[in-house]
Amino acid sequence: MATPSEQPETQFSPLNLPRLQAKALSGFALPPGFPNAIGLPKYPVGSRCRWIPTPATDWGIVIGQAYVPSKVDGVASLQWAWSYLLLLDADSPSRGWLAADWVDEADLELFPT
Repeated sequence: MATPSEQPETQFSPLNLPRLQAKALSGFALPPGFPNAIGLPKYPVGSRCRWIPTPATDWGIVIGQAYVPSKVDGVASLQWAWSYLLLLDADSPSRGWLAADWVDEADLELFPT
């Protein structure tokens, strides 16, 4: 078995997911005073939410949250924001091929009841 220094640049976990490489985060630092200085997530786990409406809007239940570096115009920046994992409802448009998806807080709203 290879030692950590001999392992290839890109590794895969038993679930076939890419492992996070330290150099992938170079230039990123947690916000000063983390975690006490950040706000709480706007949508708690269990909230029924949807993407801000577009012609084909998906909706579901928040099942996870992560505080991650946000992207502006596809370029990673030093701004951090909450991202949410939504388990799509059975009648959500994308549910036929996607069970869950991540969405940034700025692109999410509560699903009207």
